[in-house]
Amino acid sequence: MSKTLKRIELFQRWAPLFFALAIVILIISAWYGPLSPGYLIRALITGLDFSVLTIAYWRWESKYPSRLIWSGLSVVLIMGGFYWSKDQTFGIAPVGGLFWILATQFMSTAFGVFFGVLTTVRIKLKENALP
Repeated sequence: MSKTLKRIELFQRWAPLFFALAIVILIISAWYGPLSPGYLIRALITGLDFSVLTIAYWRWESKYPSRLIWSGLSVVLIMGGFYWSKDQTFGIAPVGGLFWILATQFMSTAFGVFFGVLTTVRIKLKENALP
């Protein structure tokens, strides 16, 4: 349990840097690939869902140690959100070389939202931390 709390504290401490890194990666990937507001909005929604799922898991972890379930839900949410967003925005046709640019845009947006939320609520999380 103490290693888990230290891992969470590490994420909280470095969240502003990870947020800035995600924004830089998003800007670079947007420079090289197509940029769609609908695609980025879907990535924002997925990032918010991931943020809620992760922070809720951190709060309930001491009562329900279900790391495998959280990991599975996270992977399904992020990967499913990516493919759903890509298909809704660009169609189901293969995008060829743009796949990695679109994946980078989606992941940097989703994780940018997560680290942005974590940056804004980290003081509140520390106040409500379990002893």
